[in-house]
Amino acid sequence: MTNPAPENNACSQSGESKRVWDLPVRIFHWSLVLLFLAAWLSSEGDRWLDIHIFSGYAIGGLILFRVLWGFFGTYYAQFKHFRFSFKQAKDYAFSLIKGIPPRHVGHNPAGSWAIYLLLAGLFLVARIQLISAT
Repeated sequence: MTNPAPENNACSQSGESKRVWDLPVRIFHWSLVLLFLAAWLSSEGDRWLDIHIFSGYAIGGLILFRVLWGFFGTYYAQFKHFRFSFKQAKDYAFSLIKGIPPRHVGHNPAGSWAIYLLLAGLFLVARIQLISAT
């Protein structure tokens, strides 16, 4: 497979529009948003407990899918194509503060760390809930 992205993952300045995220990633993203909202809204009381539990299991399944898609999915969905060091993320965050951030195709360095933390946090919450439910 040829490399469809520039070596440093920076955007070209040609103004071309290109879809980066494939359909599975888009479905994952919006399903996660909706399921998280459902879990949050159904967290109070026993009336909506079944929806809350179902949402949690579905979020766990989505995370499993995204981790697998992060290794075997399309180019921009693969974790190796948005793997940045903590120093790169810190430097990018400071460039944001200065108002001169470099552009990136896909996730920028700070965004990549946010994604990893979000996935890990959701996994831990789902795992803790699964353990406490048994």
